[in-house]
Amino acid sequence: MAHRSFYPFAKPLNEQLQTLKNRMQAHLPCIDRVSFAKYHPHQDMLKSFAESEFDTWCLAHHEAPFRKLHNLTISAENAIPRIVDDLHDINHCSRIQTLLKEGYQSSVAI
Repeated sequence: MAHRSFYPFAKPLNEQLQTLKNRMQAHLPCIDRVSFAKYHPHQDMLKSFAESEFDTWCLAHHEAPFRKLHNLTISAENAIPRIVDDLHDINHCSRIQTLLKEGYQSSVAI
């Protein structure tokens, strides 16, 4: 039997995130954006590189030292989601200021 690869049928990550966002919105209409970030332990860097929205490329590519992301560090250490209902509460870095400028008010990291 010939091996059939999954990859010829896979969509780009941005499209997959958009599909995921649409499915999540069916249950939680307040979700406006889904992004993907990867932790690089040797560099202690968290790097985001894909998201569900195609008109906000300024948000798609961002990186920061993980040790400086206090709320995310606590979430990771305790294996719990990080939920921020009001981004103004953690408006201490340029990334949060950019999200607020783009109209986002809250954030969840899983």
